[in-house]
Order: sequence, then structure tokens, then C-alpha cells
Amino acid sequence: SGMQLSLTYQNVYRPSSAPFAHLKRFNVLLNEILEKIKLKKEYKNIKDIVICGDMNIDIILSHSSIGLSTYLDNLIQFGLLQLTLPTRIGNRSANIIDHIWTNILYDNFDTGMIIRFRKKKKGQESKKEITY
Repeated sequence: SGMQLSLTYQNVYRPSSAPFAHLKRFNVLLNEILEKIKLKKEYKNIKDIVICGDMNIDIILSHSSIGLSTYLDNLIQFGLLQLTLPTRIGNRSANIIDHIWTNILYDNFDTGMIIRFRKKKKGQESKKEITY
């Protein structure tokens, strides 16, 4: 129709349980998508990329795996930077399994936080969750 797109927004969900949670396969598929955006002529005008979703890959872990390293390398290779803060913070732990990646560079980004209290059940203590 003559319109030229300059932004692609991709929403991704990677299940956390087998058989669809296989990180190596996920990395291959993600890389294929990024290569298409980079190389296919119908995407040649796309300048800005935003990829977000529930990846179920905790990148806050202090120990690294080959799958995690490959995931991070794939995104960084395409000039994508992470905007995500910890998505769940508990009394004794935190994780980053929901990710936002982009190549859009601005001087500042706003982030937010939602605090949610779970109601106390009989015999349990109430819990507070903080989500950024």
C-alpha cells in the first residue's frame, strides 16, 4: 500500500515447562526472527525494534549457562539493550523473567513499580510482591 514501517514490536512468550521450554531451540528461533528483520527486503525500512515478553529466562542469576549466554549474545549482537528491572521481588529472592529489549535510544526511560499484597490464608503469612 506504499506505507513504510519503521518500527517492529514483537511480543514473545517462552513456556517454562517441557517440551516447549527448550532454551536452545528458543534461541535458534529468536535468532531467525532477528535475521529476517535485518536481512529481508520487506523489513528494510524498520529502524526501531522492541521485543518484550515473558521469556521465563532469569537473567539475574549469578551463574550463567550456555543457553543464557547465547540468548544475551543474540540480542546484543542486533544492537538491542535491556530495559527490564527485576519483575518479582520477594522477601528472600528476586528474578528477571519478563524482558524488554530495544534498539531505541533515548536520554531517559521511565519505569514503574506495582506493589501487590496477597491476602493471608489460614496458617500462612501475608506476602508482598513488588513488580517493576
